[in-house]
Amino acid sequence: MKQIFTHLFILFGCSQFTQAQITIDTVTTGSSYSQNIWYSLENDNQAASANTSWDLALATSVSQSNPLTTAILVNHKIGSLYEAVGSNPSNFSSVDTVGLASWTPLYNSDTTWAKGAFNNTISLGNFDYGWGTYDMVTHSGINTNRVFVLKYTDGSCKKIKISLSFTATTYELTFSNIDNSNMVVATIDASQYSDKNFIYYSLNNGIIDREPLSSSWDLTFMQYPSFDYDPPYMVAGILQNVGVEIAQVYPVNDVVNYVDWSSNQFSNHMNVIGYDWKSYGSGWTIADSTVYFVKDKPGNVWKLIMTGFGGSSTGQYIFSKEKLSALSVNNNELHSFSAHVFPNPSTDKHANLIITGAKNNRLTVQLMDLSGKIISEEIIAIPNDINQYPLQTESLQSGVYLVNILSQNSTQQVKLLIY
Repeated sequence: MKQIFTHLFILFGCSQFTQAQITIDTVTTGSSYSQNIWYSLENDNQAASANTSWDLALATSVSQSNPLTTAILVNHKIGSLYEAVGSNPSNFSSVDTVGLASWTPLYNSDTTWAKGAFNNTISLGNFDYGWGTYDMVTHSGINTNRVFVLKYTDGSCKKIKISLSFTATTYELTFSNIDNSNMVVATIDASQYSDKNFIYYSLNNGIIDREPLSSSWDLTFMQYPSFDYDPPYMVAGILQNVGVEIAQVYPVNDVVNYVDWSSNQFSNHMNVIGYDWKSYGSGWTIADSTVYFVKDKPGNVWKLIMTGFGGSSTGQYIFSKEKLSALSVNNNELHSFSAHVFPNPSTDKHANLIITGAKNNRLTVQLMDLSGKIISEEIIAIPNDINQYPLQTESLQSGVYLVNILSQNSTQQVKLLIY
């Protein structure tokens, strides 16, 4: 049940009062956090789905300008994923689980949706996305290069290999039991789900249509592995959608009246809210003096304060939310811009960054490798509505890189292929 409160703010430079509404809301994920909930700050719950209904999640985009492209997640609630040691997809039938107890499990990233467990393999080479290698001959897709083993919580195992066709916008998913029985070759059409972030797939039941439209939600309430622990440990928390940015402000003396969102740095890391706003002692304690400012999918700014947590018995998250953008948006501030790299892939190690919608602002451009190492960084001025800047790529080895574009309170990331 929601509780709604109102209070008055004076808009500096205006001779009028504007009434803001504070809503106390509760999202319930159920006993043992059995449900994933997708939530819109404007429109509340958008979807709910059992957290054990799927095995894999495959990115719906096949565009190289989309940071989600090639991301493949595993569901840590149903089992553990391993790269079969020394495996070769051409010898798929001979892959077994001998020595599996000594293999290193793979985990989804806890900071970006763009890097799932299938992308976090033991070692990555040039044009290597973890589960497949970019086709340098035809440029038409990603060819399978590894075999994975998914070990379920009941002890049973499946082996898996994956490829992707850019031209057909389809994944080919091959899997079987370890003894090669129940072999399945499934073709999954990504274009049928282009308005969502991921296609969810169960090796037993096929496609599971569980995620709402990407444009319809801001936050998801779920369990996920946190790399704050070694090895990563499953925590219950809040992750943000692609395109949503959040600023965490701590300490705040007066959390009720603090609304200065524009002076804070926003992040697109998906775990800005995360799980660590709560701790457990004799009961659940909520961290005080913390305010979150959220730029939602449409670009509105919200203030969010966590106020309660029910733990595994109820899976309840309690928080207040307040829409601030109508009260305090500065029209001269940069809220959103678009960025892409052309040509991409780049054949001659010359690529240009195209920036749209950031006129009269300054941006920081970072070029990084897949390990996160910053190769180069520069600050650029944006004089026009559409701007083109050369990237410093001449000395780069062939491979996959990340281009980060940062404003004062916004970040975008684009993948770049050099060959």
